Amino acid sequence: MLDIENAFHLESIFYACLECGRPDWGRVVFNMLKKHGSNLPKTYRLEALLLNSEGKPQDAYQRLYSILKAAPADSNTWKTLISIKNSAGGLKDAIDDINVYLRNNQADLETWQFLANVYIENCLYSKAIYCIEELVITYPQNYYLFVLYAELVCTDARKEPRKMLVQYLLARKYAAHAVILNPYSPKALWCLYHICRSCGKSKQDGGVNADLTKVAVDGLKKIYEKSPLKEIMKEIIQ
Repeated sequence: MLDIENAFHLESIFYACLECGRPDWGRVVFNMLKKHGSNLPKTYRLEALLLNSEGKPQDAYQRLYSILKAAPADSNTWKTLISIKNSAGGLKDAIDDINVYLRNNQADLETWQFLANVYIENCLYSKAIYCIEELVITYPQNYYLFVLYAELVCTDARKEPRKMLVQYLLARKYAAHAVILNPYSPKALWCLYHICRSCGKSKQDGGVNADLTKVAVDGLKKIYEKSPLKEIMKEIIQ
């Protein structure tokens, strides 16, 4: 029986074989793993990846569906299935499968994030925003989600220049809240800073943009105060 450490090394070699485009080598490694876990769901997932690499996606789907039939809430198997379908160009099928899973597992943060990433990879930013909204509702103390939401709103806003400012102002609210949740996060502060710069000056703004810009600038200066980049950052952050 393989111990955990040796099994981990073999799995790493297996993934490396597939990444190198050598499923024949992957098959050799997989057979070694299979001897020590032939009926485990993880073994079926590895075999599905191997079959897909060998150009047999339909056989890969069957292996994964056999796991889901016995364990419909197995998130790792869902993610493997979706990844294979997405890589094979079956984006719609992949998204449909994720939504089926999420209907019964709405609190699964990783899968919502996974779905958002699928949308982002395919430049479907408005749909990715919806996924992040769901996460924000469930995890309102996670500052990173507010940053990600703000970034996606800004990216999606470029599709409609007439509504760009309105979208930037919305993004600014989320970025500002991210800074409230974590005032020491460089990512949150940089996000707020760049959005404020994009919003520009407005008579109707009442000085809000200037105030938020100052918050971001002061926060960033404090972070880089003892950094070797201090002088460079002073020139960038104005």
